[in-house]
Amino acid sequence: MLNYRNHREIFNKPILLSKEEMAEPLSVAAAFFDDYSLSEIRAFSQEMDFVCLTSDTHPFDDATQRDRLLDFRQNELRLLEAAYLLTRLDPSMLEAAKQLLAKKANGEPIDVDDVSLRISRLKIQIYELHDCIH
Repeated sequence: MLNYRNHREIFNKPILLSKEEMAEPLSVAAAFFDDYSLSEIRAFSQEMDFVCLTSDTHPFDDATQRDRLLDFRQNELRLLEAAYLLTRLDPSMLEAAKQLLAKKANGEPIDVDDVSLRISRLKIQIYELHDCIH
């Protein structure tokens, strides 16, 4: 674990993803959610937390470290839920977002009205997904 902190120039970027996966990161998230349901993810997380929080070994022997773990795990689950929703969005919306990012990277002008319309459509899709899940 110390290597992650001592060599941030290496570990502060993706190291496990292939070039193809870096180009299409949502494919990695989609594959993950094909393998694990949200309920399984929650169960695995709870089991890992239980083991860590009932251990007297470093760093979980310190209440502050246990609190940091719980905070991290909550945020990790929120990120996974967001990734889950992103993998279920209309692919044409994702393609449009990629095109906008490419325009920005190339210094091309971006039609703000078009972006606003696409964001509105995206919000509607997310609300619809949210309603389907709940």
